[in-house]
Amino acid sequence: MKVLIVALMFVAILGFSTPATASHFNGLDVPGALTVVRGGLEWAWAAPCAPEAPSCGGVPLVMHHGFHIASSAEFAGSFAGLEDLFTAFAGGATCASAYFNSGHDHCDGVNVWPPGGIYTLTVWNAPVTGGWSDNAGNMDFSETFVVRGAVPEPASLILLGAGLAAMLVSRKRSV
Repeated sequence: MKVLIVALMFVAILGFSTPATASHFNGLDVPGALTVVRGGLEWAWAAPCAPEAPSCGGVPLVMHHGFHIASSAEFAGSFAGLEDLFTAFAGGATCASAYFNSGHDHCDGVNVWPPGGIYTLTVWNAPVTGGWSDNAGNMDFSETFVVRGAVPEPASLILLGAGLAAMLVSRKRSV
């Protein structure tokens, strides 16, 4: 019984150790409502400009809470292309730029999708082949996405804790 209580306390501590919300970038994590989990990674739309010079904002991004600028391989492993990326982030409505000190508090969905518009489609570090063939590559007005390892869901933590408790109880009975 003591083992079960300890295991449940462990799960509760893990489940509540990360803040779920934040009002603006001030060292707090990005709210879950502004991130997308794909390909085992947690994604955030961090800026409507490039993350480094030349950049239309001129203000460098501030990385925090394990986020880093997404790589071409991470994009390819998580999204089928520009349209899939655009749809996953609700056309710019799921925007976390205010949390990365980009000098902007919005995301420009028209710069990602649809093709044939007046804008050049640009996503920093995204592939330029396959479903990404419309991507113009790294330019000063490229949209910047950041990524980190996905945060486990509370249900996963409960299952992990229950499994650990069962193993401990089983081990205790066999001794």
